[in-house]
Amino acid sequence: MDKASVRAYALRLRKGIAYDKEEILNQISPYLNNKKIVAIYYPLPFELDLRFLEEYFKNIEFVYPAIIEDKIVFRKKGKGFLEGMYHILEPQGQIIEKEEIDLIIVPMLAINKDNYRVGYGKGYYDNYLHDYKGMTLGIIKASLLLDFKEEEHDVRLKDVIIL
Repeated sequence: MDKASVRAYALRLRKGIAYDKEEILNQISPYLNNKKIVAIYYPLPFELDLRFLEEYFKNIEFVYPAIIEDKIVFRKKGKGFLEGMYHILEPQGQIIEKEEIDLIIVPMLAINKDNYRVGYGKGYYDNYLHDYKGMTLGIIKASLLLDFKEEEHDVRLKDVIIL
Protein backbone atom coordinates (compact mmCIF):
# COMPACT_ATOMS: atom_id res chain seq x y z
CA MET A 1 0.00 0.00 0.00
CA ASP A 2 1.13 3.55 -0.54
CA LYS A 3 1.18 5.88 2.48
CA ALA A 4 -1.97 7.76 1.46
CA SER A 5 -3.89 4.46 1.34
CA VAL A 6 -2.37 3.36 4.66
CA ARG A 7 -3.37 6.68 6.22
CA ALA A 8 -6.98 6.41 5.01
CA TYR A 9 -7.26 2.76 6.07
CA ALA A 10 -5.76 3.40 9.53
CA LEU A 11 -8.03 6.39 10.17
CA ARG A 12 -11.07 4.20 9.49
CA LEU A 13 -9.77 1.21 11.45
CA ARG A 14 -8.76 3.04 14.60
CA LYS A 15 -12.31 4.28 15.24
CA GLY A 16 -13.06 0.81 16.59
CA ILE A 17 -9.87 0.35 18.63
CA ALA A 18 -9.79 0.49 22.41
CA TYR A 19 -6.61 0.57 24.48
CA ASP A 20 -6.15 -0.96 27.93
CA LYS A 21 -4.42 1.41 30.38
CA GLU A 22 -3.04 -1.42 32.52
CA GLU A 23 -1.49 -3.12 29.51
CA ILE A 24 0.07 0.17 28.42
CA LEU A 25 1.39 0.82 31.94
CA ASN A 26 2.97 -2.64 32.10
CA GLN A 27 4.64 -2.27 28.72
CA ILE A 28 5.76 1.34 29.01
CA SER A 29 7.09 1.38 32.57
CA PRO A 30 10.59 0.12 31.65
CA TYR A 31 10.93 2.94 29.09
CA LEU A 32 10.09 5.56 31.72
CA ASN A 33 12.63 4.47 34.33
CA ASN A 34 15.03 7.31 35.20
CA LYS A 35 13.45 9.71 32.70
CA LYS A 36 13.08 13.36 33.66
CA ILE A 37 11.37 14.86 30.59
CA VAL A 38 9.10 12.84 28.32
CA ALA A 39 7.26 14.20 25.28
CA ILE A 40 3.75 12.93 24.65
CA TYR A 41 0.94 14.51 22.62
CA TYR A 42 -2.57 15.82 23.07
CA PRO A 43 -4.75 13.19 21.37
CA LEU A 44 -6.96 13.71 18.37
CA PRO A 45 -10.33 11.93 18.24
CA PHE A 46 -9.84 8.13 18.29
CA GLU A 47 -6.10 8.53 18.98
CA LEU A 48 -4.32 6.79 21.84
CA ASP A 49 -4.55 9.10 24.87
CA LEU A 50 -1.42 8.90 27.02
CA ARG A 51 -2.20 11.82 29.32
CA PHE A 52 -3.06 9.32 32.08
CA LEU A 53 0.69 8.61 32.41
CA GLU A 54 1.04 11.89 34.29
CA GLU A 55 -0.99 10.41 37.16
CA TYR A 56 1.33 7.41 37.51
CA PHE A 57 4.71 9.04 36.89
CA LYS A 58 4.62 12.24 38.92
CA ASN A 59 8.43 12.48 38.93
CA ILE A 60 8.47 12.96 35.15
CA GLU A 61 7.81 16.28 33.43
CA PHE A 62 5.55 15.56 30.47
CA VAL A 63 5.78 18.03 27.61
CA TYR A 64 3.52 18.44 24.60
CA PRO A 65 3.96 19.55 20.98
CA ALA A 66 3.06 22.95 19.59
CA ILE A 67 3.50 24.32 16.08
CA ILE A 68 5.45 27.58 15.90
CA GLU A 69 6.47 29.08 12.56
CA ASP A 70 5.48 25.83 10.83
CA LYS A 71 7.79 23.69 13.01
CA ILE A 72 7.07 21.46 15.95
CA VAL A 73 8.45 22.35 19.38
CA PHE A 74 7.75 20.83 22.76
CA ARG A 75 6.48 22.92 25.65
CA LYS A 76 5.59 22.56 29.28
CA LYS A 77 1.86 22.79 29.97
CA GLY A 78 2.20 26.13 31.69
CA LYS A 79 -1.26 27.57 32.25
CA GLY A 80 -2.89 24.92 30.12
CA PHE A 81 -3.80 24.32 26.50
CA LEU A 82 -5.22 26.52 23.76
CA GLU A 83 -6.38 25.53 20.30
CA GLY A 84 -3.55 25.75 17.81
CA MET A 85 -3.02 24.77 14.19
CA TYR A 86 -5.29 22.04 12.85
CA HIS A 87 -7.58 22.57 15.90
CA ILE A 88 -5.18 20.61 18.12
CA LEU A 89 -4.78 21.74 21.70
CA GLU A 90 -1.28 23.07 22.36
CA PRO A 91 0.47 23.84 25.66
CA GLN A 92 1.28 27.41 26.63
CA GLY A 93 4.35 26.87 28.81
CA GLN A 94 8.04 27.30 28.20
CA ILE A 95 9.70 25.63 25.21
CA ILE A 96 11.97 22.70 26.08
CA GLU A 97 15.15 22.24 24.08
CA LYS A 98 15.40 19.01 22.09
CA GLU A 99 18.49 17.87 23.99
CA GLU A 100 16.60 18.03 27.29
CA ILE A 101 13.94 15.50 26.23
CA ASP A 102 14.79 11.96 27.34
CA LEU A 103 12.03 10.18 25.43
CA ILE A 104 9.57 11.16 22.71
CA ILE A 105 6.45 9.03 22.40
CA VAL A 106 5.45 9.66 18.80
CA PRO A 107 1.84 9.60 17.58
CA MET A 108 1.12 7.47 14.55
CA LEU A 109 -1.62 6.06 12.41
CA ALA A 110 0.29 2.92 11.40
CA ILE A 111 3.74 1.37 11.61
CA ASN A 112 5.61 -1.08 9.38
CA LYS A 113 7.85 -4.00 10.39
CA ASP A 114 10.94 -1.76 10.22
CA ASN A 115 9.54 0.80 12.73
CA TYR A 116 8.70 3.47 10.18
CA ARG A 117 5.45 5.21 10.95
CA VAL A 118 2.70 6.86 9.01
CA GLY A 119 1.54 10.08 10.58
CA TYR A 120 -0.85 12.70 9.31
CA GLY A 121 1.32 13.65 6.35
CA LYS A 122 2.70 17.06 7.30
CA GLY A 123 6.19 15.84 8.27
CA TYR A 124 6.43 17.74 11.57
CA TYR A 125 7.71 14.78 13.59
CA ASP A 126 10.09 13.49 10.90
CA ASN A 127 11.63 16.96 10.59
CA TYR A 128 12.03 17.25 14.37
CA LEU A 129 13.38 13.73 14.86
CA HIS A 130 15.95 13.65 12.05
CA ASP A 131 18.71 14.89 14.41
CA TYR A 132 17.18 13.90 17.76
CA LYS A 133 19.62 11.74 19.74
CA GLY A 134 17.26 10.52 22.48
CA MET A 135 14.87 7.60 22.63
CA THR A 136 11.82 7.47 20.34
CA LEU A 137 8.91 5.16 21.01
CA GLY A 138 5.62 4.34 19.35
CA ILE A 139 2.63 2.55 20.88
CA ILE A 140 0.13 0.93 18.58
CA LYS A 141 -2.28 -1.97 18.19
CA ALA A 142 -1.15 -4.98 16.16
CA SER A 143 -3.96 -4.37 13.66
CA LEU A 144 -2.15 -1.16 12.63
CA LEU A 145 1.12 -2.94 11.82
CA LEU A 146 0.83 -2.61 8.04
CA ASP A 147 2.91 -3.26 4.96
CA PHE A 148 4.13 -0.06 3.33
CA LYS A 149 7.41 1.33 2.03
CA GLU A 150 8.97 4.17 3.96
CA GLU A 151 10.06 7.28 2.11
CA GLU A 152 13.49 8.90 2.10
CA HIS A 153 12.56 11.62 4.61
CA ASP A 154 10.95 9.21 7.11
CA VAL A 155 12.67 8.71 10.46
CA ARG A 156 12.74 5.22 11.98
CA LEU A 157 11.51 4.93 15.55
CA LYS A 158 13.97 3.31 17.92
CA ASP A 159 11.31 1.07 19.44
CA VAL A 160 7.61 0.29 19.22
CA ILE A 161 5.23 -1.27 21.71
CA ILE A 162 2.74 -3.37 19.77
CA LEU A 163 -0.33 -4.21 21.82
